[in-house]
Amino acid sequence: MEKCTHHNCQHSLSVSQTLEEMDFERGPWAAALTGDLERLSKLLRNIKADTLDSSGYSSLHYASRAGHLEVVKCLVAHGANVNLPTRSNQSSPLHRASQQGHLAVIKFLLDRGADPGLRDTDGCTPLHRAALADRVDVCQFLISRNPQLSQVSDALGRLPKDCCSSTALKKLLS
Repeated sequence: MEKCTHHNCQHSLSVSQTLEEMDFERGPWAAALTGDLERLSKLLRNIKADTLDSSGYSSLHYASRAGHLEVVKCLVAHGANVNLPTRSNQSSPLHRASQQGHLAVIKFLLDRGADPGLRDTDGCTPLHRAALADRVDVCQFLISRNPQLSQVSDALGRLPKDCCSSTALKKLLS
């Protein structure tokens, strides 16, 4: 059996679906996650761009995590909040894109007012998330735009340089 991948589900795909799963697939979230711009555009005629799914994620969170720049642009054009936090861990779309290394999405979000200093429930900024994932290019870019981020501690007192495993990245973040 295949595993569900639409967010952090722990169930297997089968012939039957829960109402939550059907709602996700029919809503804008699945279209954003898969990069289906045509379907998303149609759905946005009848639903707000910032509508959250049952897990507390918006379409912009899914598109940012997946790196679908054109979908991200569409959502922002339809009024999606670039700083909207997720319900559970308060991650912004910038946190999601930074962790996954989607530099074009990060640049776009920052140019549209995304706050690189926002912290999630772990006290992590997008720079911490990029450092945790050893995303050197993302870390370089975020520091070039906001050098002070390298001196922000998370909830455990860690600076971004303390979060990465790459020696080169540790040097960059110091």
